[in-house]
Amino acid sequence: MKRNIKLIQYLATFCMIFILGSDRALGQGLARISGTVIDSTGAAVPGATVVATRLATGEKNTATSNGEGEYVFPSLPPADYSVGVTANGFANFLQKSVVLQADQAVTVNVKLNVGSSTQTVNVDSAPPQVDTTTGTLSQVIDEKRVNDLPLNGRNAAALTTLVPGVVVAPSANIDQGQTKTFPVVAAVTINGTRANQVNYMLDGGNNVDEYTNVNAPFPMPDALQEFSVQTSNYNAEYGQNAGGVVNIITRGGGNKFHGSAFEFVRNREFNAANYFSYVNGKKTVDPLKRNQFGGTFGGPVILPHIYNGQDKAFFFFGMEATRLRTNGVGGTSFLPTPAQLGGTFTGLSSPILNPKTLAPYPCTPTGSTFTCTVNPNDYNKSSLALLKYLPTISGNDGTYQFFRPSRQNFIEYTGRIDQSLSKNDRLLLRYFYDSFDNAGVLDTTNLLSYSDQAAIRYHNALITETHTFTSRLLNNFSLSYQIENASRGPLAGAPNVTDLGVNVWQPPFKQINQIQVAGFFTIGDNPAASFRRNNYTLSDDLHWVIGSHTLGFGFHGELAKVDVNNQFQQPGIFQFNSNASISNPLADFLLGGLTNFQQASGQYFNNRYHVTGYYAQDSWKVNRRLILAYGVRYEPFAPQHEKSERQGMFSPSARAADASCGTTGTSRIDSFPQCVQCVSFVIPRRPD
Repeated sequence: MKRNIKLIQYLATFCMIFILGSDRALGQGLARISGTVIDSTGAAVPGATVVATRLATGEKNTATSNGEGEYVFPSLPPADYSVGVTANGFANFLQKSVVLQADQAVTVNVKLNVGSSTQTVNVDSAPPQVDTTTGTLSQVIDEKRVNDLPLNGRNAAALTTLVPGVVVAPSANIDQGQTKTFPVVAAVTINGTRANQVNYMLDGGNNVDEYTNVNAPFPMPDALQEFSVQTSNYNAEYGQNAGGVVNIITRGGGNKFHGSAFEFVRNREFNAANYFSYVNGKKTVDPLKRNQFGGTFGGPVILPHIYNGQDKAFFFFGMEATRLRTNGVGGTSFLPTPAQLGGTFTGLSSPILNPKTLAPYPCTPTGSTFTCTVNPNDYNKSSLALLKYLPTISGNDGTYQFFRPSRQNFIEYTGRIDQSLSKNDRLLLRYFYDSFDNAGVLDTTNLLSYSDQAAIRYHNALITETHTFTSRLLNNFSLSYQIENASRGPLAGAPNVTDLGVNVWQPPFKQINQIQVAGFFTIGDNPAASFRRNNYTLSDDLHWVIGSHTLGFGFHGELAKVDVNNQFQQPGIFQFNSNASISNPLADFLLGGLTNFQQASGQYFNNRYHVTGYYAQDSWKVNRRLILAYGVRYEPFAPQHEKSERQGMFSPSARAADASCGTTGTSRIDSFPQCVQCVSFVIPRRPD
């Protein structure tokens, strides 16, 4: 195993140095401790042995001070440490409570006193957390703030706005809705950059939605150790986006077993009434019901009589489930009244014209409005067929308030194992899963409440191996895999427009995309679709301390896939609106006077995105008061390409082959020459 590990390390290092690469070489949220060892006179102490001990696991890292008394641990996992120093002729030194956070550089300067090695100087107070070695502007949202601050929905991504320079941004175009995008998007802009220009990473692996470039889900707060937000001047190891870098770190186990359990409840029995909202003279109570429950457990890996992982292997597991139920108001619609179904329309701003003949119906002026009488025999059969799927109105104003019940389920799992393979090798295995289900609504007696069902599954797996060649040469190798798979569509049993008698091609799965009567009612939802994103990432980072230089080299390779199968506008969009011929959209609908029709062939593509690149950087400590940090990155841009080189286009020959409908009793949609289908609705022509 040791020989195989070394072979992997040498191969990874070889690739890192000789293969050109990366849109970004992934930093893993790792941090560093550095400082200077001096004696009581201020003179440097070379050759001192410095040991950084991770308190939770007992893991030790060793460095040696150079001729200037300087030492550095260039790459340590965020955790609580102690720093011990020993040197010949001096009393031992132990600095406790060194809190190392994600992407943080902590300075621990050591002053040794002359004495024997049996003496130890203990420093209990924590060292200053001021970063004096880099120019990076960043802030860490630690575990205490994640768990103690109010957090509606327990979405930790919302806490990024606590960082200076980070503000909430409009989510239009980047949040594609809960049938495409996992409903945890925290759209922010960092220092004025675009909302989709933030680089999110989970334990150093990719955590970006490859379809829209927004954040993928964060693990629940109880499974988060912390996350850092770097807003400016970050090292050359980070790239890809012009905005900030958000590095999320999951919790790991320790040498002691720890667990927790929780439940958060919102229920109408506890919720306050809305002071300004009344139904039948009574205040309405918020109908939201939300239960969030779960727990965590972690500790050393111990299998009785088989394996004792004390100080060597540690595990952590966390689970959270959310059940959300509400009966929110879907909206208010205006449906045909008995009088309108009988042909009488009042309060019109202009007379009604027959969409087929453009002849006016009898109208009587009443002040500034008109009362018109329409022959019910002229009503369109497809329009009347749709009314069978809508509530019957008995009132005179046609007002109907409908409800759209919401039933959503979330469940997530986080599992992590930290294993010490040998004195010089550490292994991290982590798997994160999050799922979202939104129940559809189908009531064939009330299609106003119609909505799609949707399901989204997110997987994020990571393996990281850290090898220490010497106390001054360390390598991190990381491989991650990410899947986000979203699907949506209507419930079985939904009607389509052919069930209404409309003569137009429809996809096999029955659904209504949209039928809109402007200002009165709209039914329908998104057509069936699936949106799958895959991402494979390979990265390697080498840290090399040479004298007063801390060098870093990195390689990154990535393959991103976006596969979309979307019946976009295939069922068709039917719009009835006022125009020069008909002043009332509801009369327009009943008479079959279609104002606008859209139908498309769908959206199908399999995009691929290959990323390669590398970086080199140096932190040069010129003297105790001056540090120079500089680096270079090479990030060639390669646009996405379609796997089979397909592209959409308009075919004049295909349209010419269907120059006439050839179907009795139908009319062609002349306002959309690219359409090759026929419908039974009529588009009225404007008078010359």
